Amino acid sequence: MRCTIYAILFTGIFLSCSKSKTFSPGLYGKWELRANLGGSMAGGITYAPGNGTTISFSQDQRYIMTKNKETIASGSFKILTDNSASESVGLVLAPGKYSKRIDFEGYNNQYTPKIFFELTSDTLSLLGGHFPLDYGMHDIYVKISE
Repeated sequence: MRCTIYAILFTGIFLSCSKSKTFSPGLYGKWELRANLGGSMAGGITYAPGNGTTISFSQDQRYIMTKNKETIASGSFKILTDNSASESVGLVLAPGKYSKRIDFEGYNNQYTPKIFFELTSDTLSLLGGHFPLDYGMHDIYVKISE
């Protein structure tokens, strides 16, 4: 009996604790850049919250990219299954990783014609370019709103 009371109290306390913002899983929403780990930059670059470099994805398959809070690209996007990430970016990747890519229509970047992605919890990881030639791109975004 005493164990049951403690279990109920513990569960109530655990559930009532405030947590950081949680968002629905999935790509839709607004993502802010937190790190750029690609190219010839040893160690990469980290970015503070509020840096103004974002990508927003809407359920009607539209995107908006901003840099310093200014729109740099927008249009429609498609999610494609593509198992050529390892070959495309010139890295050995674990099987099944980066098996999807985002086709940003209206966004022309000659160095990253294919942008692969991995989505885990509140983190979006984009991978593109070609690392052996020093123009690989590995950007890490964190979801900041629905």
